Amino acid sequence: MRSISKAAGQRFAAHALSITLVLMVMLACKESEEKPETMPPPPFQSVEIERFSTPGGNVDSMRLSTRIVKTFDAEGKEEKSVYYAANGSIMMQFFNDYKGEQKSRVNWRNRKDSLIRYVNYTYDTDGRVYQTESFNAKNEFLEGYRHIWKENGTIEEKAPIVDGQPQKRNAIYFYNDQDEFRKLHEFDENDSLYYIAVWKYTKMDSLNNWIEREFIARDTLRRIERRTIKYQGEDTEASYPLFFKDQPAPPGFEETSPSFTSDGETMVFARYEDWVKKVPYIATRSGNSWVKERLTFADTLYNLAIAPRGNRIVYKTFEGDENETTRTFYVDRTESGWGTPVEIESLYNTNAGYFQIMEDGALYFFARSPERGIYYVEPDGNGSYIEAVWLSDNVSLEGSDSFDILMHPEENKLIITQAYSTEKYPDRGEMGMYYYEKVNDEWQRIKRLPIEYAWGASITTDKEFVFVRNGNLRSIPLNKIEVEW
Repeated sequence: MRSISKAAGQRFAAHALSITLVLMVMLACKESEEKPETMPPPPFQSVEIERFSTPGGNVDSMRLSTRIVKTFDAEGKEEKSVYYAANGSIMMQFFNDYKGEQKSRVNWRNRKDSLIRYVNYTYDTDGRVYQTESFNAKNEFLEGYRHIWKENGTIEEKAPIVDGQPQKRNAIYFYNDQDEFRKLHEFDENDSLYYIAVWKYTKMDSLNNWIEREFIARDTLRRIERRTIKYQGEDTEASYPLFFKDQPAPPGFEETSPSFTSDGETMVFARYEDWVKKVPYIATRSGNSWVKERLTFADTLYNLAIAPRGNRIVYKTFEGDENETTRTFYVDRTESGWGTPVEIESLYNTNAGYFQIMEDGALYFFARSPERGIYYVEPDGNGSYIEAVWLSDNVSLEGSDSFDILMHPEENKLIITQAYSTEKYPDRGEMGMYYYEKVNDEWQRIKRLPIEYAWGASITTDKEFVFVRNGNLRSIPLNKIEVEW
């Protein structure tokens, strides 16, 4: 296998990043064009795009690399885009300003919500983007481009601006009849074509908007993208009411990782802006509502669970180093509150998370090492746990993220969220929550629950099925999941 030099690898990485940033600007340009009067489909309310990398063009090795969440106003104008890394941490945020119907500025903010860059847009008399100029947070000019439109807006040439003057074009974008990217040509300083990329649209929804496409560069499949669109007026989320009906998360925050005690009177959850740095909370039932309180034994964590008797919490943290080292802790309740966290050394850097504590103290969880899937550990008799044991190949499906298990107290049924390539494993059905039963000492996959993709399954004493979807804790009557629990 031919190897490349470190410098060449750096150039390739830089080129990939440049393409990503330019495409975001180009897409914003295209979306800002005026379109002819037609009967349009309902405006978007939200869009989620999952990007899966395909190393060497190998679909069998595809892994989630980036997740993009876009939100839109009531008129369908894009307000905000947030780019997340595979581990859920925020990479970059983009906030759009408008003058009338036209996007006038895009503000780039980092994960700490600090402005690092902004892009100004000007338009020609046909309403197409004519020029884009980028500035840093100190209002210092960074770069600019002139946009030349041809063939009725299906071809766009991009030329860098130097000293206020456009230079030779260095890229040409080709669009399909739905104003989506079709092809990209890039040119060097000698005007020689040196880079070609193609977008291939493989699945469309009922309104003919794409929901899956492939990105092919230099004749190699680089990425598969899947898009989930929610249209204005859809009542999908109305079917999944908020669990904290009168106490939703504050604006800008989301809540996840629900876990309940067996009496149903206490629960823990996590609130966050940054996916890998969530803040732990505990809530106690008071009549028909819940009283929330910040837990103070950890500043931030990844996720957590509470024991059935409410006497222990187990949680995971990221250490924040470049290797994303993970650690798992337990903390026990004391007469005055919660004690000092103790590390579970047998789970060090297994990337364990999504816990469930059983009545006898056993701990079920999802880990990414040594294999991705569900494990369990038994108490060691000294307050901690012995080495982890793999649950089942039937539960932790090959080539999947099978995570966030809800094990029945009798340990003969379970519910789990499963994510995988439906192209590679077409016989598995859609991704989502699946119900299993133990038959003759073997776990058997029975059915997919009839709800949209979600995770964090929990069941309350008053027969509510609680789960996480689109950044919020939600609940439906238990009978709606159509299984005997």
